[in-house]
Amino acid sequence: MNKNGSVMVMVIICTAVIAVTALSLMSLLANSEKQNAIRRKQESLIEAIKSLNVRMQDSLDCTAILGGQAFSLTSPTSKQNIVLRATYGSDPLNAANYIKAGKVFVDDIQLSRVQIQAIKDPKIKPTLPSIPVNGDLRYAYPTVSPKSLARMKKFFVEIRLLTDSIPWNSNSPDNTIQVYIKVNKSTGLISECHGSNSPAETCEVVSQGTYNPNPIPGLPTAQELKFRCNPDRKCFSIKSSQPDGLFTSNNCPSAYNKFYEPQLVGERSGQKKYICNWCNPHR
Repeated sequence: MNKNGSVMVMVIICTAVIAVTALSLMSLLANSEKQNAIRRKQESLIEAIKSLNVRMQDSLDCTAILGGQAFSLTSPTSKQNIVLRATYGSDPLNAANYIKAGKVFVDDIQLSRVQIQAIKDPKIKPTLPSIPVNGDLRYAYPTVSPKSLARMKKFFVEIRLLTDSIPWNSNSPDNTIQVYIKVNKSTGLISECHGSNSPAETCEVVSQGTYNPNPIPGLPTAQELKFRCNPDRKCFSIKSSQPDGLFTSNNCPSAYNKFYEPQLVGERSGQKKYICNWCNPHR
């Protein structure tokens, strides 16, 4: 082979090497862009779930999102389909935009399923039963008959948004929404839900009451908030400004007399003494 032929061969080989290298780089760049796009979508979905989780810590918001939907009392740990009556971003709040199976969510991610299931409450000791968290809660208001209609079971649940659009670990705790729900035993419908650090949970754990999200007719919002925590197994009492905390009149303070009733507890120095109690009529 002459000198010119050798040069031509080298040119062809170099060109081929350059072409292969260029193709490899293009493939790497394309794959990197694809991975970055997937990562952005995953991050968008995580942020949306975090936003929903924060919102659903509040009893009123959570109940508006989940309330009135069926939840299996016989198989609470099974995965059940649910609709989140909420939207994200600029979508107007209507049924067409609810977060549910088939919804095209953030970053054009299509949801394949939205599921709810009862899980172990992390606050309950391992040696104690945790499902349900509480098998017998009851609202004090409004009064219903028969009393059994007021009975509820409380569960700690996990809500997952699943998608086939991107690689997605729906079982990661960071990718789920965790709240408490109360389910009416008579109807099997969710009557209330709230987060673990909410005033509602404080009511049910510290005050041993039952948080009721239902508005109370005839009371200003600022006042009715005092009565959202309903007495359950024990009565709630208010004290007077007297040293013994008792009242000398058989009338409870006007701000409380819608629910609190005076009960005679005794007599001292010819003066009758009363305590103002709010008890659960469904007990």
